Amino acid sequence: MAPSPCAGSMADGGVVVAICQYGGEFTSGPNGNLIYKGGEAHAVDVTRDFSLESFKDEVSKVFHVDVTDMSLKYFLPNNNKTLITISCDRDMQRMVDFTIRAAQVDVFLISREENRSIVTHSGATPGSIASSDKRKRAISKNKYVVLLLFAYLILFTIPYS
Repeated sequence: MAPSPCAGSMADGGVVVAICQYGGEFTSGPNGNLIYKGGEAHAVDVTRDFSLESFKDEVSKVFHVDVTDMSLKYFLPNNNKTLITISCDRDMQRMVDFTIRAAQVDVFLISREENRSIVTHSGATPGSIASSDKRKRAISKNKYVVLLLFAYLILFTIPYS
């Protein structure tokens, strides 16, 4: 089996700088790519042998948040359309393998609620989902109020013969 192209870098003590981001929101770019705006960012050094638990501990410390109910996600190099979830140690290793040549990777700390929105509304971004849902609820309420007013007008303004 041929060695991984990253194997030499890792043997030399290769480190990927994870730019961890939290508190912002995703928006859609012109080409369907996701753009993260706002929030805070902290740099965390990661190697291939870094465990997910150690990474979560570090992220929890730098942001002063409980990461128990949060997901960690990143983009593959040259692909800002699909977020990859980090859910086990092997996922951490893959992230380092995929990004070692770039020497850095953006990692996003996402709440479970926001994560469910991403899963249930494929192709939409968390920010657009939240504002879209609010607009739909407002429109639904407005239709209901208009129907009630219309029914009131019919019942109480038309004289019965």
